[in-house]
Amino acid sequence: MIRLDSQKKLKEFEAALISVEAGWYRVSYSRRGLTEKERLENSQRGEDLKWLKSALQKYEKEIHKTSQSQRFWCGCSQGKSYRRTLNSESRKALNLIKKAVGERENTPEDLGLQVGWRYARLKSYVSRHLEQLSKEHEQDMVTFG
Repeated sequence: MIRLDSQKKLKEFEAALISVEAGWYRVSYSRRGLTEKERLENSQRGEDLKWLKSALQKYEKEIHKTSQSQRFWCGCSQGKSYRRTLNSESRKALNLIKKAVGERENTPEDLGLQVGWRYARLKSYVSRHLEQLSKEHEQDMVTFG
């Protein structure tokens, strides 16, 4: 039996991922004259997007309909939180993430931790660059007229 809160979290995450994906495509195709470092970072975030889609499929196939789905979402929440904050807990999380990334996902919580961390990294990247694009567009409009 699927718990309603797991079903709700899945739908919310799918919608959020679609939104971030659209933002990533906008950033990717709107930016001209990227430096090598910027191209590399953009490519890495594209790999994050592919990985997130794959991990979501794995979740749906192997975890969603089990009692472990709550552990996945708990890990996901922790991963997002750890990515967004820098403190002593972040160091602990980084070690957990390195361990989980270096090995196969051993538990639903490990997979959730990676999903949350990578999602937060991708969302941060997209938000930062969309804001920059907005400023550039605003400047273009000002200089034109």
